[in-house]
Amino acid sequence: AIPINDEGPVSEKQCGVRVIAEWMISVILWLHLFVVLPLCQSSENTFCDSYYGHDSGSGFEHRPYFIVVVVLAYFVNCCMSLLSPVRRHLSGRLSCSIEEYLQGVWNTAPVCWFKIECFHKGIDERESLRVDSHAAVENFSYSSFRNVGEFTLPTTDAVRIALTTKLEFADEATRIAYDNSFSDFVERNDKDTHKEVSKGIEVPGCSSDRVLVFRDPNKVQFIHTIWSYLLSTALTVSVIHRWYIVSRVPLFEWVI
Repeated sequence: AIPINDEGPVSEKQCGVRVIAEWMISVILWLHLFVVLPLCQSSENTFCDSYYGHDSGSGFEHRPYFIVVVVLAYFVNCCMSLLSPVRRHLSGRLSCSIEEYLQGVWNTAPVCWFKIECFHKGIDERESLRVDSHAAVENFSYSSFRNVGEFTLPTTDAVRIALTTKLEFADEATRIAYDNSFSDFVERNDKDTHKEVSKGIEVPGCSSDRVLVFRDPNKVQFIHTIWSYLLSTALTVSVIHRWYIVSRVPLFEWVI
């Protein structure tokens, strides 16, 4: 496991377009709910009559434009909130401490795996179908591993950890053995006309690629829980919640 920045936590590199879109959708929603809605309910003018609605005498008639914009903006806001990396971190909150989690990652031997799925094309009256016929998974066997770099603990009370995987070999002989093992695995399990092969590396015990851990897991503020995030999503202020988490809880990126 190698910290990308050996000096400690690093800032999260968020997509600028996504962040701008999140704030724009939230601002549009807030303007409609907290400006247009109370303004048009308490006064009558041409804008409110044409966009929001008017009192027809037999009851208030809402214009469809206002309702469509509010419903659409609220739906998009909820989708952006639930798909955010911040939501994934809050959902992956662990009960162990920062030191316990990182020590576990640091001391656990990674698993290098190969995977293959074999299939052929079946045809019905309307379309071509994939028919799976064989699947296999195999681990690459190695005698030892070592961590490169220095083990660095964050100094903050809470930290978001993002894990990615990277495979490096101690020497050329190990690389050749790995490539040969993969080629032999594919050859032994190539049992149909089509196949999909993949290989990767993972650390047992790392349940998610994005987790949130605390120095003292018994003292967690409500704002750092997934329930508070879901509440802020329902109240249309999740973009502020995300800004708070990103600005106050550093991101520690690890390459495994």
